[in-house]
Amino acid sequence: MFRWQQEIAGVEFDDVLDLNKYGDRVIGIGEFEKISSPFLMKGESEDWLPETLSEALLASDFFDGWEQQSQEQLFDLKERIESAEFHQETTVSMPWNEQSLPIDDAKLLLKSWQKKIETLESGSDKELGEPEKRAVLQIEQNIEHAAYIRQRREALLNAKEAEPVLPVLLKEHIHLREHQRQGLAWLQQLFLKSPEETSGCLLADDMGLGKTLQILAFIVWYIEKNPDGLPTMIVAPVSLLDNWERELDNFFHTANLEVLKLYGNAVKAVKFHKDEIPTELRAQGIKNLLRPGWVGRAKIVLTTYETLRDQEFSLARQKWSIMVCDEAQKIKNPAALITHAANAIQAQFKVACTGTPVENTLVDLWSLFDFAQPGLLGALNDFGEKYLKPIEGIPERNRAALESLRRIIETQTLRRTKEEVAKDLPKKIEELSCKQLTMIPLQRDLYISSIASYQNRQKMQDELEQSGAGMLGLLHRLKLICAHPYSVKPDNRLREHSPKLAWMMKRLDEIKAKSDDKVIIFSELRDIQRELQYAIHQRFGFKPYVINGDTSTTSSSVNSRQKLIDAFQQQPGFGIIILSTIAVGFGVNVQKANHVIHFTRCWNPAKEDQATDRAYRIGQTKDVYVYYPTIKDANMPTFEETLDALLQKRRSLARDMLCTKGDLAYEDFNQLLRS
Repeated sequence: MFRWQQEIAGVEFDDVLDLNKYGDRVIGIGEFEKISSPFLMKGESEDWLPETLSEALLASDFFDGWEQQSQEQLFDLKERIESAEFHQETTVSMPWNEQSLPIDDAKLLLKSWQKKIETLESGSDKELGEPEKRAVLQIEQNIEHAAYIRQRREALLNAKEAEPVLPVLLKEHIHLREHQRQGLAWLQQLFLKSPEETSGCLLADDMGLGKTLQILAFIVWYIEKNPDGLPTMIVAPVSLLDNWERELDNFFHTANLEVLKLYGNAVKAVKFHKDEIPTELRAQGIKNLLRPGWVGRAKIVLTTYETLRDQEFSLARQKWSIMVCDEAQKIKNPAALITHAANAIQAQFKVACTGTPVENTLVDLWSLFDFAQPGLLGALNDFGEKYLKPIEGIPERNRAALESLRRIIETQTLRRTKEEVAKDLPKKIEELSCKQLTMIPLQRDLYISSIASYQNRQKMQDELEQSGAGMLGLLHRLKLICAHPYSVKPDNRLREHSPKLAWMMKRLDEIKAKSDDKVIIFSELRDIQRELQYAIHQRFGFKPYVINGDTSTTSSSVNSRQKLIDAFQQQPGFGIIILSTIAVGFGVNVQKANHVIHFTRCWNPAKEDQATDRAYRIGQTKDVYVYYPTIKDANMPTFEETLDALLQKRRSLARDMLCTKGDLAYEDFNQLLRS
């Protein structure tokens, strides 16, 4: 038996290097080739500003022990970042003093540091060192010119008017709404024309309209129609995969639907140990392979974007019928390894699924279609000249370019909003009274002194020549001072008299007294989350759940994200839950709550709207009240007042799916320094 297994493994290893085993977009095996384009450069509308910021950026001792020219420390940091990514950790400890930094900020530091060392060593032949070799599947890129095109029939009929075929396994009590029936029919009709006339689509329904049910009904219909057909694959952030499995069980009879969970510890059970992989493959940088027969009899494979990236040599040799990328913003960057791996997969039909197809620039949209229908929008550089520049380059926008782009993608894009199709939803009401909260004197002193010392505290900018980093730190500090000054200065007078906290506790008292409503409080800041939990415990006698990036996403965990949300929703009467806007602002359903307090604000209105829609979605039975408590001062514009105005402006300009919202840039806050 052992010899037979070795022979099978040998064939598997031989197949790895056989390009004929991959899809026709794969052209080689080698190191990842850096992708460059003027339209991938960071601009005003791109999210240079990290989603979560650590106070370490402000700490005076953050760089203690840091040797700026030490390549050993540089490579140690690089390895720690790679390890954190592999283990899906959210923070990285610095090698010089073990202070933690969010992983996005750590990457920013690494990139800036590498540039600094290159500058110091310019003119010499000294290399930064040999990084560990990593091979990837090299694919035809559509950056400078359209090298890989999946032809679409120009006369492709609009499939949105067809009648759906409901899967037999749909449970008897489950009824698709009219827009979901239309979505299912649209997916079915496009699939029936693949791969000859089309190769994929973009399902871009507004958040909370049941995209998951539409996709699952489509996949189950395919499996019923093709019982011996190729498997299907759903790729999603790890935090959402439990929900996909749960929805499948809720909506369908699943006794004959075999599902493979290919993520976390389950991957270890079906992968080769590194020592089992031949030396010649490891020498080329191929160190992750799944064992022969790893798919088994699975009809649906659930996996993460990170597993897709790490196991691309196995996943790309497997043929698939349908591949779905949920929260497809994860493949919006054409230069990212995850996007590269998704494009290497050979699937008959690819579905990009996201409620926010354009978060920052139209490059997001181009990248989604480079996945679903390669070549439809041409080469990235041509697309940038023809569409991105005229549409994004001027405030009034080029209507002709916008309408031309809309016509091209129309037949392969389905976008419905709540206003259009979910007219039976309760109201969403924004409470404006909380936008006039006045600073207390102690808070104002702390705020003004922070601005005054800004010019002398630009350590990151000065040492790394990183424009804007000092401002980034200041904005983070001002954000904390406005939200809850005690988090910056542990003075009990600030804890007891924080204006925003006082407003919130009063509002919570009112909600509890008048109803059995439930409340979501959003903040991405850990210190604020802790302070809110402390204050609520003191007032109401219970500690609300806090769900952030540290909360387990694994269903087997006692305190997994979904289990905590379920417990919150199932408890009778008044309740409060604290969620990270970034970590839990998408993909989860919390319809039992109908009050949403954004205690601190996002930099991007699209992400903020996503967070609100955790409660305002199909299944909500009560009116939803949304609060944006805002600190103001009679003598100066505050950070929160400025942020609120900027977000409102972005939101009003971005009703159109093709109009970018984008993160704010630090230049938007320059007026704060002139006060």
